[in-house]
Formats: sequence, structure tokens, C-alpha cells
Amino acid sequence: MGEPLRGAGPFESTVVVIAQTERPFFEGWKALLAGPGPLLVLSTAEDTPLGAVKPIPKSRPGLPRDDYALVDPEGSLLLQIEVDDVLPSLGKVRFRFTDASGDEVGTAVTRWFLRSRELHLRTAEGRHLCLSRAGANREWLMADAAREQDRREAPVGRVTVSTMRSWSGRQRYVVETGPELELTERRGVVASAVCLHLLRRVLAGGTSPA
Repeated sequence: MGEPLRGAGPFESTVVVIAQTERPFFEGWKALLAGPGPLLVLSTAEDTPLGAVKPIPKSRPGLPRDDYALVDPEGSLLLQIEVDDVLPSLGKVRFRFTDASGDEVGTAVTRWFLRSRELHLRTAEGRHLCLSRAGANREWLMADAAREQDRREAPVGRVTVSTMRSWSGRQRYVVETGPELELTERRGVVASAVCLHLLRRVLAGGTSPA
């Protein structure tokens, strides 16, 4: 499904760091004229740049929310994350992932804006995974959705959330995946971590409900 992954740096690494960016206040009008910068930057654990996540304003007619593009360091599109369905009254959000050709390569769905502490992922191959956490733990585990009892014992990946600077609230997500995952599955895990940030800090209005 979709075109072969080429130049997929963020999806080849078993450890990816996703960090919220900060635009200095003193940039003033220069920052406004330049337009919106990256929302998130991706790198290896050694700070080698892997890419960025940028908003795509009004990419589809009638959509009340921005979509987001995950690009490589040269700016080439690797993955588009579409906010496919936002129903605040029901607390449901559905994301749709498409590749550079526009083919769907996965989805992610949550209910109650993560109060359920679960984000359900479907990969390009149709594998169903679940990103979940227990209680107030800062660690989210990715495991097979069907193996609910074994999620903590047999995870295929994890996302550890932390705050980079307490005064700014900038968020950092360390995504770790096992070597047994296929490249397209790892792509889904990285995309899910981006969705986690969107749910916690963008769609929730800048607050962190989970």
C-alpha cells in the first residue's frame, strides 16, 4: 500500500526524539512575516536532525483544523497527518496518514481527548496497535491492540514524555521501537507520537489533559 519508503530517516532509527520548537519573542515582526515555523523537530538521540513537523493551513476545504506535514531535513514530504474527524462534543479525534503520493498508509483514533489514555493505530499493513499509559505515568507503551493483558509485558515500542523547560512548557517525546518492527510499522509509531502531541497541546487548546 502506498509507494515504497525512500529517504525515511525518522522511520529507520529505533530511537527518535521529537521536541516542541520555540520561536523567540524578540524575533517580533520578522517571525510573523516568515510565517509559521516547524511545530516539532525530529532528531536522533545524538541530536542529528531527522526532520520536522509543519502545519499546513486549510489544506482541505471546510476543515476547521490544520493538517500537518512530516518532512525530512531537506523539506521533502515523508508523511502527511490529516485531522480527519474532530468531534469535541463526543471527545473523538481521528487522524489519517498519507504518503507523498496521497495514498493512505494508516490511521489513529482516540476518544475523550485521551482521557481514556489510549490511541489506537492501524498501520499500512492493517496491523492494529495501541498506544496507552497507566495512571499518571509519563511513559506510553505501544503494543498489539488484541493483547490487552500483555501490553506492559510485551510492548513493541514506548513513548516517554517530558517537559524541556518548566517555564515554557515545551514538550519532548522520546520514541523507542524494537528492531522487530517493519519500517512502515515504525512510521506509524512515530506518527502516533506526533498525534499524541497534537492531542495534548494543540487540539486541547494548549493544555495537557493527559
